[in-house]
Amino acid sequence: MAGTITRYLYDQEDLVAIFRGPTNCQTHVVFHGPGIDQPLIFLRDTNADCNPFRDGTGFGEPLNRLLPDGLGSPTTLVSEVGGGFSRGKVVAERYAYDSFGTPTITGPGPDGWMDTPDDAPLACSAYGNPFLFTGREYDCESGLYYYRSRYYDSRTGRFLQEDPVLPRGEFSEEDYISDEEAVEKEADVSPLLRNPQNFARYTYVNNNPTLLMDPHGESGVLARAAVRTAFKAGAAAARQIGKYVSKEFQFIATGQEPGVVFGVVHRKSKTRISLDYHEITKGRGPEWHIAVQKGNKTVHLGMSERARREAIEAARELIQKVGDACRLGK
Repeated sequence: MAGTITRYLYDQEDLVAIFRGPTNCQTHVVFHGPGIDQPLIFLRDTNADCNPFRDGTGFGEPLNRLLPDGLGSPTTLVSEVGGGFSRGKVVAERYAYDSFGTPTITGPGPDGWMDTPDDAPLACSAYGNPFLFTGREYDCESGLYYYRSRYYDSRTGRFLQEDPVLPRGEFSEEDYISDEEAVEKEADVSPLLRNPQNFARYTYVNNNPTLLMDPHGESGVLARAAVRTAFKAGAAAARQIGKYVSKEFQFIATGQEPGVVFGVVHRKSKTRISLDYHEITKGRGPEWHIAVQKGNKTVHLGMSERARREAIEAARELIQKVGDACRLGK
């Protein structure tokens, strides 16, 4: 079977270069932002000299910029046109997605301009852009996304392989434990056993792809836009909590401790309650949870599905959980 071998070069989790053919001809170089899955700019070889940095006239290759939405999914490709020092910028491609990430790629029609009546659908990006839904790499030939730990088929909304971080063996109803039971038993229960949707090993972000993202193919985390919303909500709720915690509780401000959005410490019982956003289970990435700590015992309470869908509700829900947890600590 004849074909062309494509090789991908990574800098830790980021794809930084693409090479094709038996001579390892470099066709793309990619520049990323500081966060994970934040491709910003890529250069491509336009004159087949295996150099994506310089064109045939000695000038740099045109810059191709990706403009993302709140999930980190590129929606627009802006490219440079013209030669030498007189280059302009035009919309070169647009990308749209269904809720689970199946892309629709649109390029210019015969008139050569985007956003006109003759825009044409494309099977693959004419610029070789591999970054689509949530900033992950898309193989237009197979229709699959590469999520580092496994491959994802957006047409079915399922991964092709099992979740690699879930415990081996079958889950049952006996494995599930609610937040209330965790507090009552003072048990530091794995978040995996507090979400019934984890009983299905192939689902994508607990079937909530409009709010959650999964950069490692292991667990859903709040999208960047939702995180920003939750932090703002947390700050507002912290001000409300501060009205009645000044005497009986010590306030933990945002950023005062790593991963803590805000929280309080009950002075008398030394019980600490906080809204946290950091890694609980190794390898799963940051997660939203309520942490209740007394002495050497810590109980992690998973956020409700409503709080996950509506990040702003997370802070409001915490106010009630703080009161309940503090009563347990007295």
